[in-house]
Amino acid sequence: MYTHHDNVRGHRRLLVPAFFAIAVAIVCASVLSSCRGIAASSSPASTTDTQAEEPYDPAEDIEAIRKGIARELDPLKTPTPESVAQFLEGTDQAKLAQIESTNGFDVRQMLVHLLRGFDYRVYDVSANKDVATAKLHMDCLDGAKAIERAQAQVVSGDEIALLGELYGTGDDDDWRKLIAHLAEVVYDNLDSSHDMVSRDLTIHLSKQGGAWQIDPDDMAAILGAVTAGMS
Repeated sequence: MYTHHDNVRGHRRLLVPAFFAIAVAIVCASVLSSCRGIAASSSPASTTDTQAEEPYDPAEDIEAIRKGIARELDPLKTPTPESVAQFLEGTDQAKLAQIESTNGFDVRQMLVHLLRGFDYRVYDVSANKDVATAKLHMDCLDGAKAIERAQAQVVSGDEIALLGELYGTGDDDDWRKLIAHLAEVVYDNLDSSHDMVSRDLTIHLSKQGGAWQIDPDDMAAILGAVTAGMS
């Protein structure tokens, strides 16, 4: 016989990965939509009719790019709600607030758990006037494996009765309680996980309006690495 608990079980199997992946995807899309320069560029060399342009020296641009990457990514090595908020400075704050209000979980807190163990290093930067490349290595928590464990947990026998109570009538308040519980299950699994994933990335940059801009496709790759592929 198909029971209320069976209904809860089926819904939870879908919702655990869905709520988490959707939230991360929205954050990543917001960051991408507000892609900003990562570093101030060096001032162009002055020229006159009687003075030839000086040979290009990439050292200043390379240093600016390294500092810009560090400014963006270093705070994520020790994730807190404040450092994550800094990373999300350019996002649509009204959209994030709406997501949190509707679904009952804190996007920043979610990223704090996901970014535990994040580290990176820049092992090469090259620049040639208005174009540059940087090679990065990133280590991140494997969020996908943690979600798989959370998914198995919430459809186990011990959880079904609690989920049934939280599911209640399925109104907005019950939905928020349910999502808040699912978030805690995911967070617990993220916090107890030791599974890591590593990525090597080559990003391309161009100097636009006095600042170095990361190619949008490469920015997506960085965000995919930062969020352990959940985006």
